[in-house]
Amino acid sequence: MAERDSTNLSRQKRSQRARHKENGDKKKKKSGRGVSVFSWGTVLVIAFIAGTVGAMAGYQLLGGQPASEVLQLGTWKHLLDLIFG
Repeated sequence: MAERDSTNLSRQKRSQRARHKENGDKKKKKSGRGVSVFSWGTVLVIAFIAGTVGAMAGYQLLGGQPASEVLQLGTWKHLLDLIFG
């Protein structure tokens, strides 16, 4: 009796697989690399924007200087001279 049940079960599984193949049901493959590159690119862009806005806000609010000076190369050269010079 147990053999008959296992045989019926295996037949059912085979018939289900055959139906799936006939219907064209295929598992969708996820493109891991494309999603990963997009995710990391998005994170980098958001981090850059957040850093720039934070530096501008800090320079203007704490330093009392115009925020546009953060974008000038001379400001960063002066900052590096203060740190390492």
